[in-house]
Amino acid sequence: MQSSNGYGVTDASRTLDVLAHALTELSEALAAEREVLADPGAKGLDAVSAHKRQAVIAVERAERARQELAPDSAGELWDRVLRLAEHCRHQNLTNGALLALRKRHADRLLGALRGDQQPATYGAEGFVVATGELGRTRVTA
Repeated sequence: MQSSNGYGVTDASRTLDVLAHALTELSEALAAEREVLADPGAKGLDAVSAHKRQAVIAVERAERARQELAPDSAGELWDRVLRLAEHCRHQNLTNGALLALRKRHADRLLGALRGDQQPATYGAEGFVVATGELGRTRVTA
């Protein structure tokens, strides 16, 4: 069975297999990135970022090949590819949130070292809770 662009079902299956493999590699790279981001020292971030970049390049290359295929050439495999892509998207969003949290913590620590004023927060009662000298908490009305 040939599609209109000359690719057969086996070509579609092979292309989708390559894409699924590339997405699996990306998922593994994102999991490794999450482990590094969860570690307070964050050692090895450069290495996992390089691995993730290579995985993204492989996914992009496989996706370009997939776009040349007929849309319904391998339904079940395509569903698997979509699930893997969605999983990678969620992992990447989680890692982005972890990275943003680490940045906020680093910014707060730098601010404390510079003597910047800490922003006021609100306690459970709705009053402003400010941190006083030496980290003691005082409540103001």
